[in-house]
Amino acid sequence: MKRFVSLVVDPFIIAIGFLAFAVTKHTPRLAFGSLRRLFVATDGRFNDFAGRISARVHPPVQLAEARGVLGDLDEDAIDALALTIERKGYHVFDARLDDGVCQRIVDFAKRTPATLIPASDGATQATYDPEDPLAPRYEFEESRIFELPELQELATDETFMAVAQAYLRCRPVNDLVAVWWSPAFGSQASSEAAQLFHFDMDRLKFVKFFVYLTDVDVRQGPHVYVASSHVRKPKAVRRDGRISDEEIIRAYGQDAIIEITGQRGTVLAVDTRGFHKGKAPESGDRLLFQVEYTNSLFGAPYNRMVIDGTWSEQALARVQRNPEVFQRFERPAQA
Repeated sequence: MKRFVSLVVDPFIIAIGFLAFAVTKHTPRLAFGSLRRLFVATDGRFNDFAGRISARVHPPVQLAEARGVLGDLDEDAIDALALTIERKGYHVFDARLDDGVCQRIVDFAKRTPATLIPASDGATQATYDPEDPLAPRYEFEESRIFELPELQELATDETFMAVAQAYLRCRPVNDLVAVWWSPAFGSQASSEAAQLFHFDMDRLKFVKFFVYLTDVDVRQGPHVYVASSHVRKPKAVRRDGRISDEEIIRAYGQDAIIEITGQRGTVLAVDTRGFHKGKAPESGDRLLFQVEYTNSLFGAPYNRMVIDGTWSEQALARVQRNPEVFQRFERPAQA
């Protein structure tokens, strides 16, 4: 009955939500709830349908040469990478972020206050101390992230844009940039820190690029992904919320669960509509960068970012070249 109601009622709520979004550029909360319910009720088919419409309404745009963190990519290489993500739901790139850039970001993350998730003894923010962690996740405010030129340039990297466009099959939209520490903390995996299996459903379709900014082995919190779970899901685990390891293993088998380790600078692309988690670190810590590209800002609330005088010339030029991609950013003329 619950699925039937969702299939009948939620499409109307989403249709009204799309109209409201077209006018206000913000999604009504009720429509966002319907988006999540329909993803489950249709096993992702509604999102596939909406994605095809988005590709027609917003076809791919002409991007500059795809040269950046992932190297110098030609069209064939980009298409091959997108095909791998379509098939498996993730890809680990051969190219890595420069070690010196990683270190400068680590230094920034050690001196910059972050939000504690969850809050600890009433404290909501703190500077990360690896000798005395206060929470399982230290997440930096997006506005603070853009204070560092290296992070500005990573967030606007044109190779990420090119792969995202090929995967989404429409012009990509930058909708989220995040950086967070995951220290060894406590004896239990944290739901609030996304250390239990789940899927993301903030937008219709999206792809995330992660960069390990510290070395990550099996004890330091690798990203864990269930291969090919981004397409269709077994009924036993087709629900919104956290899913236990035991249920995932029963549904997919142990071999489908991939723990992605790598040296600092390792880059991965992931469709997190598939089941995934950040494994709780057993020792040390992990610093992670994330940038997300989507086919539409319809969905969860998003931040509007202001470009100021601290931006590097390279990052600024990329935003100016790709205004549709960076539509949530206020232009330099307005800074």
